[in-house]
Amino acid sequence: MYYVQLLRLRKALTWFGAAITAVALLIVITMHLPHAETDLSAAKGTIPLSVLFLGASLIAILFATICGTSLNQENEGVEMVWAKPIARERLAFEYMLCDLAAIVTAFVYGLILILLVFASLGATSVIVVDGSAPAAAVLGLGVAMMWNGELQALTSWQIGRGGLMIGLSWAVFAWLLPMCTLLSTYWNPSAHAFLVAANYLNPLAYLATGGGGHIQINSSSSAANGNVLIPLGWWARAAIAWSLGIAGWGAATFAWKRLEV
Repeated sequence: MYYVQLLRLRKALTWFGAAITAVALLIVITMHLPHAETDLSAAKGTIPLSVLFLGASLIAILFATICGTSLNQENEGVEMVWAKPIARERLAFEYMLCDLAAIVTAFVYGLILILLVFASLGATSVIVVDGSAPAAAVLGLGVAMMWNGELQALTSWQIGRGGLMIGLSWAVFAWLLPMCTLLSTYWNPSAHAFLVAANYLNPLAYLATGGGGHIQINSSSSAANGNVLIPLGWWARAAIAWSLGIAGWGAATFAWKRLEV
């Protein structure tokens, strides 16, 4: 039964891959226009590999949201289901594995495109392997699966409206929640504490760079006092992200099972 999801993912990966490839080509062409800087090999400073992994993670996250309503899509025509060839729990698990494989594929392809862009600009020499690179890769994939799991939990029990939930999740996680968290430092300390806690459900809040692996989203005065949004290191954030992603899929499976006829 999971072949249906494989066909969906193959089509989604094809179009998604074509889109990000076009973006990469546009960047390369733009950087090779007359009077543009085309050789960055002598540039000052270096770029840690972990940063490139986080860049590839953003590509994987975008794809993870695209395929984050697979169980919801199965609900179309659920009232006409007369047979159950396999248990829905097993089918949901197989869909999860398919989604994970596709997300990893998007991550790897995105990383290849990033490296090719650097190579075309003669800038591969500025990339250095740092100790945080493995943790950054695990964290990035965990954030992608976390967002995918949350979308599955929010949509598996509904019929339709999957695309709407994907758009709303980006609006909330990328803009509304961070903005409200920032503004609440000025007008309501109690609301600020609640919003900071709510950001633990925000996948984007787990992506951070720097030695301490912290995201500074508070006001300058709060940051000076050591208040950070996710005050955890790379591996701790990765563990939480993966745990929330798996929990989201578990909740989605339970809700999806209730729709069985």
